[in-house]
Amino acid sequence: MITDEKLMRRVCDGDESAYRLLVSRHITSIGRYTMRLLNGRQDYEDISQEVFLRLWLKAKTWDPKSAKLSTWLHRIAFNLCMDYFRRPSQRESHSDLKESDIDAVQALDEPVNDVAQRFRQLEKLISELPESQRSATTLVYQQGFANKEASEIMGISVKALESLLSRSRKTLRVLVSSESSKAEKSSPLEKEEKLYAKQN
Repeated sequence: MITDEKLMRRVCDGDESAYRLLVSRHITSIGRYTMRLLNGRQDYEDISQEVFLRLWLKAKTWDPKSAKLSTWLHRIAFNLCMDYFRRPSQRESHSDLKESDIDAVQALDEPVNDVAQRFRQLEKLISELPESQRSATTLVYQQGFANKEASEIMGISVKALESLLSRSRKTLRVLVSSESSKAEKSSPLEKEEKLYAKQN
């Protein structure tokens, strides 16, 4: 298989077929990352397209000695997502997503009964993490990047990334514990129904 580096050399020379091949090779990963970072908002498609537009326009700025192409593309995606969150309208809608605001997570409607539901529950909990924790968790645990690569994408040190991952794990443990406690408690209606059943 032809390497990303060789394809990028062709892209630098204006080879559109090489560009299309690179897009097809990386679009799924970039789309999944932006969708998770933006919590499924439709804007993730626009941002993904912008990532590959910049690949075409700024191909010559990529240095294969400093970062893999996938790392470089995720770095572009990360910066675009952060710019998205800095927009006034987005800052207002995300003003409640603070590091300490664990109560912002909504309860799941159904108890966890199988692996698929556990996966959906974890996806939902991750989506409610603060932006920095969500990005770190997504890059390492969902996109499969090593800590060094993930830190390069986010423009932070490895130590800072590990701190974000540690905080995210603690937050998720609290959230999972909270969800479990809620699932175990019966609603007032259920208690009433049980009492009625005993009396009859």
